Amino acid sequence: SSDLLWRERARGELSTPLLQAMKDFTLPFKPEELLAQPCDGRLWASDLPAVDDMPVQETNAALDDLIGRLLSSQGKDLVEDASFSLLFAILQAWPRLDESIQPRVVDLLADASRRLIAEASRLKKTVKPSKAGTDLVEKAGRELRNAAKVAAFFMRWAAERVLKQPPADVLAGRGRGRGRGAKVGNAMQQAEQAAAAEEAKETQKALERQRCSVLTELAGLISRGAMPWLWLSEPAAFQQAAQAVSDAGFYALDSAEALKHRDTKQSALRCISDPLLQEGQQHSNLLVATVSKLIHGLRGGEGGAAFAADCLLLAHATPLPRLFLVELTQHCTGAELTSQGAFQRSLANFLVAVSERLPHVVLANISVLLPLLDVDCYPLRQAIVESIGKLLEAEGRKLPSGARCVAAPVAEGEGEEEEPAEEVVQAQSDTFQLADATKKDLLETLMTRSLDKSVWVRYRVLQTLTSLASNTRTAALPREKWPRVLDLAIRRMQDTASMSRKAAMQLVRTLVEFHPYGPALKGSGDERAKAEKLLLEIDERFKTLKAEELAELEGEAAEPEQEGEDKAEEQQGKRRRLKAKTETDLSIAREVDQDLAAGAADADGDEEEGASARHEAREKKRETLRRMQECYAQRVNFVELLDNAETRLRGLLASRTSTDVTEAIGVVVELRLRGVPAAARAFQQVLGLVWSRHVPIKDAAVDAFHRMHLEGRDASSAANAILAIYKDGCSGGSWTYTHLASVQELIQQAADKGLVSPADVMPGLLAAVASPSSCSAALRAITALAASLEGNSSIMAALPKLKELFGNGGASAGTSAEERLERVRLLCQLLLRLQSSSKTVISDDSCAYLCSLSQSATYTVVEHFAKGQVPAQWFGAAQAAMDFSFELASVGKKAIDASHRSPDKVWENILNRMLCSLLGGKSGGAAAAP
Repeated sequence: SSDLLWRERARGELSTPLLQAMKDFTLPFKPEELLAQPCDGRLWASDLPAVDDMPVQETNAALDDLIGRLLSSQGKDLVEDASFSLLFAILQAWPRLDESIQPRVVDLLADASRRLIAEASRLKKTVKPSKAGTDLVEKAGRELRNAAKVAAFFMRWAAERVLKQPPADVLAGRGRGRGRGAKVGNAMQQAEQAAAAEEAKETQKALERQRCSVLTELAGLISRGAMPWLWLSEPAAFQQAAQAVSDAGFYALDSAEALKHRDTKQSALRCISDPLLQEGQQHSNLLVATVSKLIHGLRGGEGGAAFAADCLLLAHATPLPRLFLVELTQHCTGAELTSQGAFQRSLANFLVAVSERLPHVVLANISVLLPLLDVDCYPLRQAIVESIGKLLEAEGRKLPSGARCVAAPVAEGEGEEEEPAEEVVQAQSDTFQLADATKKDLLETLMTRSLDKSVWVRYRVLQTLTSLASNTRTAALPREKWPRVLDLAIRRMQDTASMSRKAAMQLVRTLVEFHPYGPALKGSGDERAKAEKLLLEIDERFKTLKAEELAELEGEAAEPEQEGEDKAEEQQGKRRRLKAKTETDLSIAREVDQDLAAGAADADGDEEEGASARHEAREKKRETLRRMQECYAQRVNFVELLDNAETRLRGLLASRTSTDVTEAIGVVVELRLRGVPAAARAFQQVLGLVWSRHVPIKDAAVDAFHRMHLEGRDASSAANAILAIYKDGCSGGSWTYTHLASVQELIQQAADKGLVSPADVMPGLLAAVASPSSCSAALRAITALAASLEGNSSIMAALPKLKELFGNGGASAGTSAEERLERVRLLCQLLLRLQSSSKTVISDDSCAYLCSLSQSATYTVVEHFAKGQVPAQWFGAAQAAMDFSFELASVGKKAIDASHRSPDKVWENILNRMLCSLLGGKSGGAAAAP
């Protein structure tokens, strides 16, 4: 039988010699084509052994014999009929073979490929010394190429088998399930499951090693060592082998697990790109096939987009990127994309990825990509918008090795005569460069898409502009475009979709944070007022330069000119002394002087040149002043746009959508930190949001308060900042009791969140109580921190000091009636909050101090009534003193005397006497008769 004949030939038991004339081999489209005998005597799968019925030991013995023949023939024995038939039969029966056979076959083929590559290097060395024996060399090369084609055929088939092989955990099962109805196994079962899981992991690692080995050696048959030289002699053979290698790389797209493995993915990419990178070969057919398969891969799994982008990156020096982009646009029609949601997402991810990896390629083909903005497919338009952002951000980035970015020089005027073509020089650079006109067109296209009908595209435009504005590595967003982008963002704050409004506010916040108009000027006043003052200073400098130029043109004598310069310097000094009165004016003058000094540092003229040097210096100053004027004029426009956004910001702060409110809070804080006038009234509205029922809004308000007043401060400066908040709010007269309650709640929430430590700031606040100017503000701040555990304990320890300061004749009791009564009210509110928030039992000593302070408060209220001093503050003080006495009676301590245990009788007696005094004052005679 044929099976017996094959076994005898494999064991070498027949007297027929094995090494016969090597048969030619042509790679088939499918392996099954080799089962039919060709008419031209080519190699085919004849006399296949029945490996399914062979014992494992016999199969291993046959492989051992094959390994021996491959070692002795340096891998060329693959072309022999017996070896070819054995490997063909094994690969055909791959799923049904024993698991021990498969790794051996992979290692056998990989080793044979390495030996063929080494044999090619030795053959190339024999050609160099002389041209003698050319026929023998050609014959050896032909046989080696034939063996390499057979190796490529088997390696491609083996790659298909190992890449499409299911993972180990699928084959072995995952053990006992954990779903509903599953029983918890005992310790032995759990140990078996753990061992099975560990074995599955090791099996999967071994499978990945096989995949990497097959793909790496398969790519080496094309590009490693002397193989490129070997294929140059026979282009047709190269086409067959290159197609086989490329096909093996695309098998990785059928396995999601293989794409997750970095080494396997890189080896597959090399199989695709290496054939295209071989010089001296014809790649047209291979390019067409590669483009078709990459597009098909985009319709497949999730990893197809990144795989295609990486493939174009490796083959960026070939025509593949442009051919692929052009062909891809032919498939981007509305009718084709509507019913293919996965293809839409994959296509969008690919466009973004390739723009990030190959910006110069995308820019060179932008003319075929921009028409995709008209396709009725929002993921595609969204991807084009994001790709434009990637191009703008990539300016100045280093290109892949071997890539060059060609930038033509920008013409200075359109009306000039055209220069000869030979004089136009194009600069090549290994970094990505964008012409100003191209950047302007891309930004215009990007901003136009902010009015797209799809909310997802508008949202992506705003996100892209935010990324461009926050890019500090390069000026991705030109300075003159910032006001227009700000105006666009302010308009989008009224978008119908909440996600677009959120992105618009994030863009406004980023524009304010990273604006290119220089640092904030020191001094009082808002940013607009200071910028306008600086523009006036620049106008004065222009007038000074003009006066100097006119004086020089009039031809004044040297001495009078010197005297005039001295007078001008004296007048300038006087003017500077006058301006030095305010810090704002001094900061403005210093800013202008620094810019003028920086501009003149590079243009110091020689003293011998005289008038020419002075003229050049004035022109330099004039140019510097002109740039400053342009910059600060744009700054004023920028601030005015922000001022006009105040109404919209305040409307968003009152929105029913929580994301609108939280983002608006962030914008208001950013504006307030930059001193923009629009944030003044809006920030007052932010304070009241601490009472919101929505936790995100409440947290955002607390974080905004912390960032505005407490962030980055030590204990002393934090205490001073809290005092300044109350001083500014109360002294201005704009705060109501609602504002005071909101600030108190904000401070308490900040302490509860750990944003401010009551134990650290309390010493500074208690010290401020002794100061007449800050006593009221300190009492309010201490009241806000009294609810926390640390604040409560600190105030309990400070009760003796409070008794000393606010007792009868205390230093902080106040001087006028209004001041004394106001401080009584604040002190009683502080003690009420202290008592109600105490988590521990109040000690007898603390009760004694509280009773003493309550008596002092009651005495002050009665005293001012008896003296007829009843201002508006008296009623609040009387109410607070009465409330505190009633709350103190509920403690029930022995340290509380009998009068404080019955506050109702005490206040009944006090009110009766007050009433009697009032009635007696109206009818004194009748009252005195008894």
